[in-house]
Parts: sequence; C-alpha cells; structure tokens
Amino acid sequence: AVCPEEYCKNGGRCIIKDDIPLCQCGKEWKGNRCHISAEPLQSPTSSLLQNDIWIGLGIGFLLIKITAAALYFLSKKKVPGM
Repeated sequence: AVCPEEYCKNGGRCIIKDDIPLCQCGKEWKGNRCHISAEPLQSPTSSLLQNDIWIGLGIGFLLIKITAAALYFLSKKKVPGM
C-alpha cells in the first residue's frame, strides 16, 4: 500500500501500518487525516464563551433592527390618521 497524494492535511506525515495509510500529526492538529484543529488546553471554555458573546450580539442587533423596523412602520401608519 502507498499513501495517497495529499492524504494527510496540515503537514501531517503519512505512514503505512497494516496496509492502512495513517497520519502522524503535528501538535496543532488531530483526526485521522490531521484535519481537526487541536485546541490548546486553556481555550475550549474561552472560545465557547467568545462564540456565545458573538451569537448574543448578533441576536441583539437583529432584535434592535426588528424593533426599529416595527416602530418605523407604526409611525408611518399613524401619520395619515393625525
């Protein structure tokens, strides 16, 4: 068996073991083809927190836009009746 070209991603080294291509990954990567980022140990909680903050901001801005649009349409409707 021979390693397929470009089989290991992100600089992983391909080795053949029992006729199966395997990847030896650098410390930043994991997975059977070195395609998964291996996060540093301290970051999973902080990266999750950052994602939550960005999701929260996104939802917040969306709500602000919806509220502003609703107020705009309501104010447009009231004007002719005055």
